[in-house]
Amino acid sequence: MFRALPTVRSYRSSVAWIERSVSSSYQEFPNYRAFVKGEVSLHLVAKMFGSAGAGNQYHHIVTQGGLNGKKFPAELLQNTRNVLPLPTLLHEVATDEYRKPAPDGSGRTLYRWLQTQPYEVQREIGLNILRKLGILK
Repeated sequence: MFRALPTVRSYRSSVAWIERSVSSSYQEFPNYRAFVKGEVSLHLVAKMFGSAGAGNQYHHIVTQGGLNGKKFPAELLQNTRNVLPLPTLLHEVATDEYRKPAPDGSGRTLYRWLQTQPYEVQREIGLNILRKLGILK
């Protein structure tokens, strides 16, 4: 974790991408593939998003897997407010947070427990994780 701190500090300035997308250029997609690669009808989107870039991975604030994939419409999970690029190291650190024990003492991971919660709760906890790690202010 200590080695990640300089990366977090240098990355923080580029997180304006998510702040811009929240306020002015919100877009949603029918699935993750459409977000990443675009479709013929979304050729401009393909130019905007494409891959997360060398050394980066896309991070879902509200996870797309498990129960969430069945519980929420794809557009709620695959949109510019929920998906952001992170350097791979930071993405792994953030993902590790979801492997920690759930707050209810059930023995489940935070990842499994969150999927029993409403979207808004999942989003707030996901944003808090990014804040705790210094990725978001």
